[in-house]
Amino acid sequence: QDGACGEEQACVDPDMRAEENWECRCRAPAEGAAVMERADCGVDVDECTLPHVKAVCTGPSHCEDANTAQMHDWACVCDVLAQGAQTAGPVTCKDDECLDAGNRRVCEAAPGAPQQCVDPGQTTSGDWQCVCVAGGAPPGAMAPAAGCEYTGECKEAAVRAVCEGASQACVDPDAAVEGDWTCVCVSGVGVPAQGMPALCGADECAVSACTGNACPWKTCNDAGQVCADNPNDPSVTGDWMCACRAPGSGSAVAAPVADCAAAGATPIPFADAGNRTGAAVAGGGDDDC
Repeated sequence: QDGACGEEQACVDPDMRAEENWECRCRAPAEGAAVMERADCGVDVDECTLPHVKAVCTGPSHCEDANTAQMHDWACVCDVLAQGAQTAGPVTCKDDECLDAGNRRVCEAAPGAPQQCVDPGQTTSGDWQCVCVAGGAPPGAMAPAAGCEYTGECKEAAVRAVCEGASQACVDPDAAVEGDWTCVCVSGVGVPAQGMPALCGADECAVSACTGNACPWKTCNDAGQVCADNPNDPSVTGDWMCACRAPGSGSAVAAPVADCAAAGATPIPFADAGNRTGAAVAGGGDDDC
């Protein structure tokens, strides 16, 4: 009869020798029970206030309980500028230091061939680098890389002009191959293009794109979901999506998902029921649950 009680309640058979006496019992911290029907638990608990939950969300993350009427749906959510979330468990936060406009300017304003900011770790601070878009030189540690130069066909001014005219960078992946020069986006997201300007745009889900209280990242995050933009067509706006955090599933374009729990509710472990010990019942009998 577990289905009759639902995930939020536990089915208990207090006397396996008797028939039709199973009960639905509220799971802690709620209290209540009902015979052969769902109990009225009256749950309205912010799980983030519970000591054992508060102890889980540590580091650059905090606890959020989007629905206080449902148990086991709290989530550890990374703080602003950090990306990531995990339902009912600790989260590894990614903090991309290149979201900082000041760090990006250090790289993008460097003389010579274009450079871009790259944060290889995203879990530690102070390790962002300036990397030559066209390659050919070691990265600079929190400073412009030395000796960024164009190589191969990109040394030709006419070739470079195609990319630079679109505020992009020219990259020649193989100097021995003629006609393979490519335009790439210096910042933001985009799809490189060979022999023509790339398709560049902005990541609509970037935290750095938030102004005030209106931005896709905040819209999804406030609903306990994650924001994802379409990297294959960055020139299009308004196609960002909110997606459910694991173990839920589902997504919606430019709006929060209506019901992630229905798509993948967090199962409550058998041991957490607190009312099924597995002990034998004298005289035998069947567990109606």
